[in-house]
Order: sequence, then structure tokens, then C-alpha cells
Amino acid sequence: MQNFSRISGLLIDLEGVLYSDNKLIKGAVEAINTIRKNNSKIRFLTNTTTAPVKQILEKLKNFNFDIIKEEIFSPIIATKKYLTKNNLKKICLITDPSLVEEFDSFEINQKNPDAIILGDIYKNFNWVILDNAFKLINENNCRLIALHKNKYCKRDGRISLDLGPFVDAIEYACGIKAEVMGKPEKKILIWLLKIWEFQKTK
Repeated sequence: MQNFSRISGLLIDLEGVLYSDNKLIKGAVEAINTIRKNNSKIRFLTNTTTAPVKQILEKLKNFNFDIIKEEIFSPIIATKKYLTKNNLKKICLITDPSLVEEFDSFEINQKNPDAIILGDIYKNFNWVILDNAFKLINENNCRLIALHKNKYCKRDGRISLDLGPFVDAIEYACGIKAEVMGKPEKKILIWLLKIWEFQKTK
């Protein structure tokens, strides 16, 4: 990390890198400040789907990180761009309720959506919710968009099931593949490199 001249830019994760279980990781603030002093381009990635971007930014600022909203990329941002690009206007949200505000430019539709957006709803996952998603896809031929596909995550100090297994269940039952919006999906990372212009400076 000493030779910053050879680095075009850094994509840095949030959970587990800057903080963990809502606790600041020792030295994280100082590390980010050091990177900025060396004029390296830096952007932040997160698969967090339980809070809108503004809450994520607020959390970072409360930890005293010098970060602006435009430097953060989440599956929610990718999903909105995907919906717009593919002219998908009616959506069924199976996500944390706080994300509704992020999709205020789309029609929330629970009967005949163009796409189902599946995010982490933690303990609220149940048979009824998964069966309803299965029925909507089969009856409307709508797309399944997974905000990410992590197998597990850390909750309250222990590893716990994350969104991925539930995405797999719907994919298996419907015989389809979800459009995955979170890291480490290759198409998302390639797209980020383009929009953030991570080219080598001559």
C-alpha cells in the first residue's frame, strides 16, 4: 500500500472493512484519510439492503469518515439504473420497508409487477412471502432482481443466513436466474470502473 502511484483507484467495502456489527474498526478512519492524502481515487461499495443510502452515509459520518454520497455505491443504486434502462416501471418490493422511499419514481405493484426486487428482510422471511414471489413470477413472467446473493453474514456476533439462500430457492422453483445487483458480480464491477473512470493516470 506504500506505492500509491501504481494504484488507479480503490473500491472499498464498508461492512467488515470500515465497521462491523455497527462498531467502528480500529484504524479505519485513519486509513481512509491516508489514502486521500495520497490523492488516490476512492469509492465505497456495500451490499447493505436494510437501509437507504442516506442512512448509510449518516452512519459513516457519525464514525467521522470524510465521505460524500456520490462516493457510495449500493445494490439499490444499481437496481434503479437497471429498472430505468430496461423500462421496468411496476415493481414488487420484498425488502426492508425503509427502501420504499428509494423507489418513489416507480409504481409499487403487488399484483402484476414487471419485476420483483428481493432484499434482506432477516427474520421476516417465511413460506408465504417466498410462495407469493414464486406465484408472481409464474403468473406474470416478471423478472427477479436480487439486491445481492450473499450466502451468510454476521449478525449479533455470529454468522447467520443472508439473502442468497432465499434467492436460490425462488430461482430453483421458477427455473430462472435472478439479476444480481450486488458485489462481487462481475458486470457490476465492470460498470463501476467505467462510470467512476478508474483509468491509469499518465
